[in-house]
Amino acid sequence: MKKLSLPLDFEPYETAKFDISEAEIRKVLGEPHYIETRHMMVADGIETRWAYELDGEPFVLVCKVSYEYAVICTKCPPPLTVLEKVRVLFPNSEINTHEVPIKRKV
Repeated sequence: MKKLSLPLDFEPYETAKFDISEAEIRKVLGEPHYIETRHMMVADGIETRWAYELDGEPFVLVCKVSYEYAVICTKCPPPLTVLEKVRVLFPNSEINTHEVPIKRKV
């Protein structure tokens, strides 16, 4: 996995969601690449973010810390290889893909 810089150079779409604590994500991915605390950007608490490239495909993992879930943001349509490899990183989490990707600002 190659670490990417934020902000991204592509328009991200939220393509999947799964229940997980930030501590569990940190065990696998290390320290977040960005922590968003501005209430104008995240009205419901803190978001921690990691950005990587897998097999040439960029993705961002956004953890909603207070709610203990994360979303996967990718290009649209979502590259299945990214979703499958994130599933391998977090084998104890059930990652649910959205029927329709949601445009998101990251």
